[in-house]
Amino acid sequence: MNSSEVIANVTETIRTKPLPIWGQVMDLGDYPHNYFTTFGAMVCNIYSFILPGFILKGVIGLFARVILPKDMREWLMEEYLPQIIKSTKNNKIPILKRQSIFMKFFGLSIKMFFAFSF
Repeated sequence: MNSSEVIANVTETIRTKPLPIWGQVMDLGDYPHNYFTTFGAMVCNIYSFILPGFILKGVIGLFARVILPKDMREWLMEEYLPQIIKSTKNNKIPILKRQSIFMKFFGLSIKMFFAFSF
């Protein structure tokens, strides 16, 4: 499966299947199963609603070079990120909403940092 198919499969599962099935789909999905790619994809998703694609690519590229191993960085930058940018390019989110999304994501990031630190 390519990234678009993975995203479509997960979205369709959440939309149409009962909750107990969600975990099975996520566990058996055709994508890397590790925290680096999971959190990298999550960061891409959130920032895609905050930043325009041309800025997003540079920001995610910087974080990916610092944090991710080469193979995961390549997957994120070459497969996943282009699909997210393509999927969100027509979003028209007001600046105050973008700020609100960022603040919520920042709070979530702090919680995740402490959850994995201890």
